[in-house]
Amino acid sequence: MNHRAVQRALFRMQLDPRFAARLRAAEPEALRSAGLGPDEAKLLAGADPVALSADRDARRRAQFLRNVAGEFALSLFAAADPGIAADFPASAEFHAAVSAEASLPLAFASYLTARTRRAAPPVRALVALELALARERRARRAALPLAPGEVALAPWAELLAAPAGTLDAAGALRAALDRGDPTPIGVWVSEREREHLLLRRAPEPAPFALAEVEVERLSPALARLLQRARTPLVPAAWAQRAGIARAELELAVAGLLAERLLVAG
Repeated sequence: MNHRAVQRALFRMQLDPRFAARLRAAEPEALRSAGLGPDEAKLLAGADPVALSADRDARRRAQFLRNVAGEFALSLFAAADPGIAADFPASAEFHAAVSAEASLPLAFASYLTARTRRAAPPVRALVALELALARERRARRAALPLAPGEVALAPWAELLAAPAGTLDAAGALRAALDRGDPTPIGVWVSEREREHLLLRRAPEPAPFALAEVEVERLSPALARLLQRARTPLVPAAWAQRAGIARAELELAVAGLLAERLLVAG
């Protein structure tokens, strides 16, 4: 008996009644997606549907949705569609994540991205920003091997090219949420121009906790430097190729090293 497969399938059945009905009907695709053999399928087919779906005042479902969607409050606020979060347990992204024991918030992010593909530009921009933040909270890039004299973007720093106005839109909606405004306020992002954002992850987050991530807007020149530093960079050589004064670049690199946005070999 594969107890883990049974637990995963029960969880999916509790949150998606249609999936539960498909399992009870022994649909081959539903059984395959759950990794169930004959014994597990028989056990789940005999589960009491009433007991399985018991959820007083839908509290368990509401708590689950708060847990998985909590990092995407601005996107959902801007979208102004309660059905987006409510439909997640019936989505392919939810079922695939449970089957693979993958991150449910990141699965929600993938689902949200697909669900808002045709939404207004501010909604899509906020979804992309909150998705980048969610990823950054959970993992950092591996440190690059550096030779003496080389520098590179720190593993706890990431770059995001977003529609111009994204950061201001996020701030405006955050303020509206904090004030308790009942409906989204009007925000704008450019459909042509871009702004460069730095996502700075706490280098050493608390054990078993998501890392805090700060966001700031970069100048185009600084964004170009940090983007180039995603691979090992020798400042003097790059200054020559880019037509930048070597002393000016070395001063900038020294400041970025002090801020721990760059690391040196």
